[in-house]
Amino acid sequence: MKQRLLWIGLLTWALASCASHGPGLAGWGQAEGFAQGKAGQKSFETKAQALVQDDATSDAQTEALNRARLLALDQAARQVLTDAEYNNNAEALWRRWEKRNNEFVAVEKLEKSGPLFEGKTYGVSASFLLDRVGILRLLQRELKIKNSQGQAIVILIETPQTQDLQGLGFSSQDLETGLAGGLETRLNQAGLTAINPQNPLLAGKLTPEAWAKIIQGQANPETLQALQGIAQVVVKLNVEQVTFANSRLSINLALTAINISQAQGGAFVQTRLLAERTGGGTAQPAAMVAAAMNDLLGDLEGQFLTALLEEMNQGGSEGAKKLPYRLSLLDADQDDAEELAAGLSGLEGLKVGQAGAQGGSAWLEVRFAGSSEQFRAAFNQRAKEKELGVILLPASPGLLDLTVVAKGLL
Repeated sequence: MKQRLLWIGLLTWALASCASHGPGLAGWGQAEGFAQGKAGQKSFETKAQALVQDDATSDAQTEALNRARLLALDQAARQVLTDAEYNNNAEALWRRWEKRNNEFVAVEKLEKSGPLFEGKTYGVSASFLLDRVGILRLLQRELKIKNSQGQAIVILIETPQTQDLQGLGFSSQDLETGLAGGLETRLNQAGLTAINPQNPLLAGKLTPEAWAKIIQGQANPETLQALQGIAQVVVKLNVEQVTFANSRLSINLALTAINISQAQGGAFVQTRLLAERTGGGTAQPAAMVAAAMNDLLGDLEGQFLTALLEEMNQGGSEGAKKLPYRLSLLDADQDDAEELAAGLSGLEGLKVGQAGAQGGSAWLEVRFAGSSEQFRAAFNQRAKEKELGVILLPASPGLLDLTVVAKGLL
């Protein structure tokens, strides 16, 4: 790179800056995050930085917080997308986040903020409670990125026998059928595909005896193989006990979810729920039963639904996903950023993006298939080989906003 990329006086400044300010965002600890929110919500903690222009730290904080929000949304999407699904749609997905970046944020919290590198950049550490159900719906239905084929849930009723429930006018099968239908609806609304054995996809695939063995946990390999082309998970539903006395109704429900798509699969969530309703002298049993069933379905949208979302939407490791890195080039201009981009071009696993300048410094966006530590090692090795005269400062796990400084005069 030409001599101006060596940035006047930065040998002395870089040493002083690193000594007095440490490694920037890499030196900040992990954000606290949120406890588990409602069903399908998950906490994401991100750190980001923005260049400061004309001492406008408030504007830089807003810009950094906005990027932190985008990084959280992108991370949530990466967790449910395969490498190919993500890499083939990464730029389009990022543009979608930029247009409507508050849509899936339930709560956000600024954990830490402050100037870095003698006020040249401004960093933030923030936590975001995101609606993963909404993100999954977006990926599957609107953007058509997430392939849900083969991700169906089969809902089985564990006790098919009919029993009168203490004069309520219902049988255990009535309750289980109603709950199974309600659960199927709620799972479909959450972006999952739920079906029952009577669905045309399954009709005639297995005999009643084969279904019974699945319920008992004794399915043979041939039975599982027949299901694996259609479904990933089987949910067993069982109304264990119903009592109705002195205008007080209680229903005990048990559910077990089994992953049948992998040899090492098995029950990954088991839960028991209790719904109770008390009626007055004129309370109708049918209305009490309906209300209790609605309570049970509402409870299922907690831990049980979250566990299903986690189990059925795992995008694998991020080793081959090209992550959105942003490099801050201190005391540089856009020409410097573009020359750095040219020097990095051809680096394995890297895709160069946009470059720009702001407030006496510059920035460069790249995507790289690897962790921040791997990227730093690859960057500094390329800088040494090409004699670029710059180094990438230390990174911490998960950090995507990194800082470039001049290594010194050649």
